[in-house]
Amino acid sequence: MSLTPAMGSALSGLDAQQFSLDTIGNNLANATTSGFKASTVDFQTLLSQTFRLGSAPQGTLGGVDPTQLGLGVTVGTTTKNFSQGELNTTGVTSDLAINGTGFFIMNNSQGQQVYTRDGAFSIDPQGLLHDPATGFMVQGVEANFSTFTIPAGGPIGNVSIPVGNLQIANATKNAVLNGNLNSGGNVANNGTTLESAPLVDNTAANAPATAATALVNLSRVNGAGFLDLNIQAGDTITVDATKGGIPLPEQKFFVGPSLPVGYDGFGTTLGQFDSFLKEALGINTDNGTQYSAIRSNSSNPNSQGISFSGPLTSGAGAFAPSTGAPWLLTQAGTDFGALGAQLGDIVRFNSGNGAGQSAVLTAISTTTTANDTLTFTPLSARFPLPVSGDQYTLNEPAGVGVAGAATPWFTAGSIHVAGNAGTANAITNLQIQDTSQNVNLSPFTQIHAADGESVTSNAQVFDSIGGAHQVAMTYVLLAKGVVDPISGAVGNTWQVFTESPDSKLLSGSGVLLGTDRSTGGGQIMFSTDGQFISQQPASPGGFVTMNLPNQGAITPLTFATDFSQMTGFANTQSTAFMKSQDGLATGILTDYQIDQNGVVKGIFTNGATRDLAQIMLARFPNPNGLKDDGANDFSIATNSGTPIISAPGTQSAGTVTSGALEASNVDMAKEFSNMIVAERAFQADSKVITRSDQMLDSLINIV
Repeated sequence: MSLTPAMGSALSGLDAQQFSLDTIGNNLANATTSGFKASTVDFQTLLSQTFRLGSAPQGTLGGVDPTQLGLGVTVGTTTKNFSQGELNTTGVTSDLAINGTGFFIMNNSQGQQVYTRDGAFSIDPQGLLHDPATGFMVQGVEANFSTFTIPAGGPIGNVSIPVGNLQIANATKNAVLNGNLNSGGNVANNGTTLESAPLVDNTAANAPATAATALVNLSRVNGAGFLDLNIQAGDTITVDATKGGIPLPEQKFFVGPSLPVGYDGFGTTLGQFDSFLKEALGINTDNGTQYSAIRSNSSNPNSQGISFSGPLTSGAGAFAPSTGAPWLLTQAGTDFGALGAQLGDIVRFNSGNGAGQSAVLTAISTTTTANDTLTFTPLSARFPLPVSGDQYTLNEPAGVGVAGAATPWFTAGSIHVAGNAGTANAITNLQIQDTSQNVNLSPFTQIHAADGESVTSNAQVFDSIGGAHQVAMTYVLLAKGVVDPISGAVGNTWQVFTESPDSKLLSGSGVLLGTDRSTGGGQIMFSTDGQFISQQPASPGGFVTMNLPNQGAITPLTFATDFSQMTGFANTQSTAFMKSQDGLATGILTDYQIDQNGVVKGIFTNGATRDLAQIMLARFPNPNGLKDDGANDFSIATNSGTPIISAPGTQSAGTVTSGALEASNVDMAKEFSNMIVAERAFQADSKVITRSDQMLDSLINIV
């Protein structure tokens, strides 16, 4: 009689149950470990001894089963339960929990990837997301910190969240305007026109000054005599004025051949100063809609005199029918030359078929019967063409120049200022001083006052490095009863002028020449029921361009203006304001958030939110095949398979919850039950050994 197999089997059972108790003890010990996954032990038979082989059925006999004896138990494997643990809120943004399958990826001290479900992370002094218990770096795809875009399929690397060390700014690219423009107001027919006291060249027998006259040779008429202005090379001439009731910043002109630091313009001739004065006053001469006052033939600067206005009486066919061809306008009984019409003047049709259209005067044909024909170049291909009976006016173009022999209705040698139309463009209190000589260059007299419904609104925009710039936007009622060339609807047109004190004038080669307040503009059209119809340039339209040399920012600063939210109802006055713009001042990264897709969103002091990185997850075909490295970390092993790396929420990977940790999935009740079972099995195996020993004693005592 041999009891050895019984004792051996029971002994293997003691070892197996001890292993089971060890596993249960480890599970219970980690019941509060974040991301811990409980393990179970799988047993299998150790060996079997066969005493008799079985046999197959034969004839009338059935088969015989084999006779076998098991020789014990062994531990087959341990299996981790990767079921989801509960998510416990911590309120710490860097604490992360995976809801679903997958592991966080980290780099260890050897640069090798390890994997964990424990998302108790923090930011280290270098701004990197890491595991503070091991120092291992959390892995993800970092955004381009210039564009703040996360490249699809980008390389895996450390996740940088440089709180306090990352600054951003954003140049304005789009602006949305709002308000109501009073289309029931008066059409703007006139801009401010000013005329200075006559200037003369004191080196040419006091002949009237011209654009070529040197500033150092200027004198001005003073009563019956002349006052030598005594301008010297190197002098500073200042320009002060009020525009639309708002004082403009003082502008400084340097008398010399180049622009010194701190000045807004330079030059040595009266013509160069006149060009500077136009820029300093923000007079827009970009296209024919930038007209000034209605032309007058009066030699009295305080009287408007006879204006060129009235119905077109030349009859049908006066205008060339083909697009882009000149317009021919014949006014019976009118001697336009004698009345002072000038090449470059603007003809504006204010009513009738051609309402809202304009053209530049390019030729005057005078006849003996005074039935003059004017030739114009249309400023746009808008249709329909004007017809007989349409009301028109001739306006001088906006600008600054020196009156000469060709303009006998102005005093030769005077500086003539023709501002843009609209009361909001009215130029008053114009003072030009040579501060070096403490002398007033020339007082100005107003010839025409600006008129017409208009309003100015001020807005702030930003350049590429976050610098703030002020932009004034002036809206002027241009015409009523205009036919929209796109929709064919009839409505009212407004001209938009934009200007900024920060915009600079550049030469064709990029040399800084001084200030250029005018920055562009466009036109808006409203229907007769006050609704927005269109804008020119077309959507996004109304581009504003500001030259910002030597400021460290991208130049020019160009942005589009959207007027589609504005209306054109009649009201007591016009209102306009910038509703929004997408530029940003300089902002510092002060906080961050992590969304369920693992995207780290930085929060900046300027209110901007930008993507900084995306935390990635790894899945395994067989997570039970991973090697447990301790410290809640796993590494790839032979039977784990190759990791499948993806963004959270994609390719069957779980999502990420910020401000929470995944709790251990240990079921304490189940573990205690398993512990009782293991304990009873251990006791039973020990009893087998005891009883076998007693039976051996009995056998020995027989002798």
